[in-house]
Amino acid sequence: MSPTFVYRGEKLWLLLGSPGGPTIITSVAQVILNKIDHGMSIGEAVKAPRFHHQWPPPSRDEDPISAEPGIEIPKGYTLRRRRLGDVQAIEIDGGRAIGAPDPRGIGKAVSE
Repeated sequence: MSPTFVYRGEKLWLLLGSPGGPTIITSVAQVILNKIDHGMSIGEAVKAPRFHHQWPPPSRDEDPISAEPGIEIPKGYTLRRRRLGDVQAIEIDGGRAIGAPDPRGIGKAVSE
């Protein structure tokens, strides 16, 4: 599950986690990078395509959401398309909680 808390200074900013065995850290890290480095909203960051590389065996997992024809696969690698994670995330913005469920899974955001 890798529950992850991201702070901006002293304030809690993001809460997120995912099931997925060896792909958990990859999934959570890519959502955080999408948010911080690419300036995506929390919803966009969670929905964005993901990939996972695990050493060994020589394979690369790619999210079916990003399936595009003509993907070049490095020599000696195989490409497997499979669902990567089921990230559930919350962004705290000015005291307001914004939920972002992963469209790959069964979660949903519910307001009170």
